[in-house]
Amino acid sequence: MYSVEIGSSNTLFGFHGFIALFCFVKKTLENSRVIEKLESSNYSSSVKRGVNLGMTRAPNKGAVGIAFRFFGSQVAFITAHLSADTGGVSALEKRNKDVRAILRDLVVDYADIGCDIQLCRHHTVFLGDLNYRLDFENPTDAINGIVQAFSHEEKPDLSKLLERDQLTKSIEANSVFFDWRESPILFPPTYRYNKHVSCLDYSDPLSVMQAYSTKSSKDGKQRIPSYTDRILWYSLSDFTSDLQCLEYNSIDSVITSDHRPVYTFMSLQRDCNASFYVNELYSKGTEWQKITVSLSSIQITKVSETTEPISAIKIVFPLPHEDILFETRKVEELKNALRGSVASEEEDGLEEVMGEKTFLWETVNSKNPISISVFTHAQINKLHLLIQIQPEDYQGVLCLGDFKSRQNKIGANYTKSFSITMVHGAQHKANLNGTCKIKIEPVGAE
Repeated sequence: MYSVEIGSSNTLFGFHGFIALFCFVKKTLENSRVIEKLESSNYSSSVKRGVNLGMTRAPNKGAVGIAFRFFGSQVAFITAHLSADTGGVSALEKRNKDVRAILRDLVVDYADIGCDIQLCRHHTVFLGDLNYRLDFENPTDAINGIVQAFSHEEKPDLSKLLERDQLTKSIEANSVFFDWRESPILFPPTYRYNKHVSCLDYSDPLSVMQAYSTKSSKDGKQRIPSYTDRILWYSLSDFTSDLQCLEYNSIDSVITSDHRPVYTFMSLQRDCNASFYVNELYSKGTEWQKITVSLSSIQITKVSETTEPISAIKIVFPLPHEDILFETRKVEELKNALRGSVASEEEDGLEEVMGEKTFLWETVNSKNPISISVFTHAQINKLHLLIQIQPEDYQGVLCLGDFKSRQNKIGANYTKSFSITMVHGAQHKANLNGTCKIKIEPVGAE
């Protein structure tokens, strides 16, 4: 079992809350290294977003995360408890702000290299009490909407309800979770129920009114039944078909809380790089290849104009989890730092660490392409290149395609046009277009 938690039931300071995430795995899979938790004592796997306490924030709101490798796929789970409406005042903007902060700031292992957490790995799942509400004027209108939605003979039609869902509208407005996915909702709002009360028929007005608690015992304010409990996920563009949702529902038989729990069944396709990660990496006969990626004709179109001009572009290749020489590269970086070595500004790269380069934007606009070269294992099938635009810190991932069919060709190279979306805090910030040239050079066996 893997677990992480923040918060406490202690009410001494006037707040309480407990956020925890547990992942249960088969011991046989862990022993065979099919599943491996990715962690480091140097990183914090939580973000606190509760009341501002000066030096820190209360942990009753925020998020925790766990990352692990399943065969060749890198997966992260994040659970969050976001701000609730209080005293009849909407906390929608606070919730959106907290989501952006969590995705930017949460660090669960060494792969989080200063970009949105979902860009650092193949799949990311975000779940919890997100507290997004249905925008109805009063509970009666919400109750009527639920009854109408579940009065259809074949299956409920929740389209009218979801038109008022704050999370759905926030995604459409590019406020949060750009390019994330959520399965269609086919269950009733999961909040706010009367404890120990079941709803036997959601098409019956009386049953629905008895099931939901629409008045707060604390402040007397009205509470609107809402879809506060959600599960979303994000996959890199060439992995979207690998993680699929098979079922998404609530559990109406659990009536001990004012929330109904939500669950999902998901299918994750085993990545074909499995033998690379599970077997011994440095065994006799291990084959390596040198891959050089060159980017040219780069153009960026911002979603909204900003006053800050672009100063530089940083590329990281490959993503840390795809880089079996990552630790070696970081040692080399430390050695260079201790020696005080600094690249000349006259060179193409202002800063060069193995697997990482930063270029002046004016250099990018010249005829010379920007390029980076790394050595990697010949069994690698898919690699990704992270691009960061500075100073706004827009980020995007370029999927470089299938290397396996080309890796045995000496001097193999190919060119492709690319177009990727750039995000920050899971908001769409810009589009990046250009040409990518990839050269693959087998370097023999050790």
